[in-house]
Amino acid sequence: MGDHHLEFFEGEFGGEITLNANVIIHRDLRDSLPEPGPWAELFRYFGPLPPFAGVVLLGWRSPGNACFGFNGLTFLSIRSDGTWERADVPYCAGPEPIITSTSSAITIRIPAAPPNRGTGIIPGETWVYRRGKVKKTRNN
Repeated sequence: MGDHHLEFFEGEFGGEITLNANVIIHRDLRDSLPEPGPWAELFRYFGPLPPFAGVVLLGWRSPGNACFGFNGLTFLSIRSDGTWERADVPYCAGPEPIITSTSSAITIRIPAAPPNRGTGIIPGETWVYRRGKVKKTRNN
């Protein structure tokens, strides 16, 4: 991502992400925000994807077991001037998502799966990230 420095910090009750030593995302379990988990983990780095100098996909971890470890995905897109955008994909971990990319888009396919508790099947979903935005395209 050029000359930009991205760091992840984790504490007992929360975590934060800094870009060039400035906090850009902060999460805390004690806050009553409807956010996914408090700790970010680098899920995948995609490199430059116009108009951004770099795009990363973060997975959010939380201490509970309802989402089997990951509770949400976030695209963090950084421009060469250091400005950034964020786009979230709701994902309560189950089957590993299938992620593919081209020079202009990233596709996340979440397979259908049985629920953590109960019966039936949770339908799969397909999400497409393009130019800083993410859109659900269909249930699988």
